[in-house]
Amino acid sequence: MVAVFKTVTYNNLYMDTNYILVKSHNQWRYNMVFEKIRELIVDQLGIEEDEITLNTHLMKDLEADSLDAVEIIMAIEDEFGIEVPDEDAEKFQLISDIVKYVEEKTAE
Repeated sequence: MVAVFKTVTYNNLYMDTNYILVKSHNQWRYNMVFEKIRELIVDQLGIEEDEITLNTHLMKDLEADSLDAVEIIMAIEDEFGIEVPDEDAEKFQLISDIVKYVEEKTAE
């Protein structure tokens, strides 16, 4: 197998195209995780998708109670095939916290 590395110039900066591809793939993956988590929350709470952004606070903005939070975490565990310990779940505040956690756990 041969690896091809190409360097491109952009605004007088040299950039490795492999880095760009990896970065864009990681962003795509992060967005896909966010979309799936948003879908799970919409299903669980019966709210509109546009109410959920990465900066949405699960409890304050969506008025989710602790039972809702547990059910959302269980749905995430089922969907992504991961286990979220209670200690980790208790740290989740924003949707971005959940997305980052799931993205990191599924990348392992």
